[in-house]
Amino acid sequence: MAAAAALGGYGIYEATKPPAKKVPIKIGFPAPFTGPVAADGAEMLHGATIAIEEINDAGGILGHQLEVIQGDTEDMEAGKVSSVAEKLLTRDMVDVMMTGYCSNTLVEVDIAEQYKVPYIFAGLSQLWEKMTKEKQYKYVWSTMVSYSPYRTELPYLVDERWRKQGNFVPKRNKFALINSENDYSTYIGNGIKENLLKMGWTITLDETVAFGTITEWRPLLEKIRADPPDLIVNTDYIPANEAAFLEQFLEDPTPSLVFMQYGPSLPEFIELTGAKSTGVIWYTVAAWISDPDLDPAGYAYEQKFEKRWGVKPGPIYAGFNYDMAYLYKQAVEKAGDPFNREAVANAIGNTDYKGIVGRYVMDPATRLTKSGEEYIPMATFQIWDGKQVLIGRNPLAKQDLREPPWVAKAREKYD
Repeated sequence: MAAAAALGGYGIYEATKPPAKKVPIKIGFPAPFTGPVAADGAEMLHGATIAIEEINDAGGILGHQLEVIQGDTEDMEAGKVSSVAEKLLTRDMVDVMMTGYCSNTLVEVDIAEQYKVPYIFAGLSQLWEKMTKEKQYKYVWSTMVSYSPYRTELPYLVDERWRKQGNFVPKRNKFALINSENDYSTYIGNGIKENLLKMGWTITLDETVAFGTITEWRPLLEKIRADPPDLIVNTDYIPANEAAFLEQFLEDPTPSLVFMQYGPSLPEFIELTGAKSTGVIWYTVAAWISDPDLDPAGYAYEQKFEKRWGVKPGPIYAGFNYDMAYLYKQAVEKAGDPFNREAVANAIGNTDYKGIVGRYVMDPATRLTKSGEEYIPMATFQIWDGKQVLIGRNPLAKQDLREPPWVAKAREKYD
């Protein structure tokens, strides 16, 4: 009887004690939080943080709360990136890694694959496509689309669309190219060059600058002014560098369109240039759009971001990382277990998720997200009065290119 009573008491205790607390899901977040692209690192983390806070407030994923562990890849040098990835995977024992981008070489990809930890990123598509052709990957996916349109869209817009529409008519069919010495920039810049040359354009300047901080552009600008082009292409994507370039270009502008890759997407660029940024064009193969009528989800996200962080988000990586957290949530729920890494990685590959950037459906051949109007469309922007104005052939664009304010006066001098 005593034994039975004891057993009965134990049963009552088991029935009434609180359930065991579920262990958190640890998310490794490697990104450049210091160094020349630190503004990007902050944007990425801020975007992801909003989603993670929302997920945790709603009960987490399968009852597990999410915990973020940061890793600063600084200037994205390969050794530093490797060290950060190793720490996250072996010491911090994260269950997944995610980021916008954290390196210039994707050295962290093979490390994640080695430790069989799911890794989701959203950059360097040209390099990732090459890597997936050379090796089979199981745990790594990119939510970015192919970068190939970066090489063809600007030549089409300048040589055909804007010329025919009368938005900007080239006088000389000449362009100047400044590439930054990194794989991303040269892939894009050289592609633009190849396509413009095929269209019969002449190149007046073809220079490559070292990747890193640049404050002095005047020697290159003097070369540009010696043979004024219709189009200037600068693929250095560091916003402070591009702000300095624009400032020095406007000291004596040529009658040229000024295209810059990526840097103008960040609020830092507009903060540095102010009204002088009006007229600059740039594009991205993927972006979220803030418009309460055309894209209410994107607009609502912008409001949440600004309320949380006190600034408006840029149109690319903050949105990607917001979507990425929810895409991961969907994958874990499909897998049924956040710690079954192989099942989670497979579920990521079978994603069909509608986020603020677009509809994410993975291409199994490239391990990239599919692009196009049905999935994620390309977006071209022109900065005007401090705002990012969607132009070009994106289906949500309500207007097109306007002639930059410096062109008319520059034509009086150079034409």
